[in-house]
Amino acid sequence: MPRWYVIQVGAGRDDIVLERVRRRAAELAEAGEVAPQALARVFSPRYETQAKVKGEYRLVRRRLTPGYLVAASSRPQDLERVCRTAGEFARLLRNEEGFTPLSDDEAAWMAAFTKEGRRAVPMSTAVKEGDEVVVTEGPLLGCAFPVKRIDRHRSTAWLEVTICGRAKEVPVGLRVVARRDGDRRSDS
Repeated sequence: MPRWYVIQVGAGRDDIVLERVRRRAAELAEAGEVAPQALARVFSPRYETQAKVKGEYRLVRRRLTPGYLVAASSRPQDLERVCRTAGEFARLLRNEEGFTPLSDDEAAWMAAFTKEGRRAVPMSTAVKEGDEVVVTEGPLLGCAFPVKRIDRHRSTAWLEVTICGRAKEVPVGLRVVARRDGDRRSDS
């Protein structure tokens, strides 16, 4: 079964490198230079939030971890070769012990918050009750990760998660609505 590995890429080059890694993996596999399991899939994790576009709020997708891709592979040595020959800066993360896959917990939270074929964390909704923000729906409902901060104007919350053994703040979409007169809600 493939494990998930992290590929570091150049700033702002996520989508270009993603396509080049896909293409290069197919070329090398077809030539028999790497195993077909070198790259099961690769994606740029994203999150959904609201942004004001031409005066209207619209649902947009933003990068969850800019500068990093996630690749599923059963053959990290072959994946490293694919990255090294992709024609762009693409480095498979490793430590002194070798190529380090995401831990089962790290892969589980990403898999739980996103769906296969659409690796974007959906937007959550919360209600502001006095000084408290209470999540009412979405993937943050009952979330075990600490919320470090919330930006209501950008409809974003930052969670502290562990990725490759390091604590990192990652953004997720969070629309906070005000509560009026009992259960009636309105955007704020």
